[in-house]
Amino acid sequence: MATLDDLDRAVELAEETAITYPWVQDPTGNLYLAAEGSGMPTTILLDAQGTVRASRTGPFADLDDLQTFIDENSD
Repeated sequence: MATLDDLDRAVELAEETAITYPWVQDPTGNLYLAAEGSGMPTTILLDAQGTVRASRTGPFADLDDLQTFIDENSD
């Protein structure tokens, strides 16, 4: 998520780092604040209505760690 970043600079960084996951721009920082983010990277899990279900600041150790986060915070 690009929080309070210039969109062109965020796109450039995404291309430079070759990220393969979806990301969004949060120009006002409201989503980041709603998720109680405290650093980067912050992963935010949203439900189908866009409600923040969970957030985590810091990297995941591996895919299993990410899957556990999803499973523990999903219905």
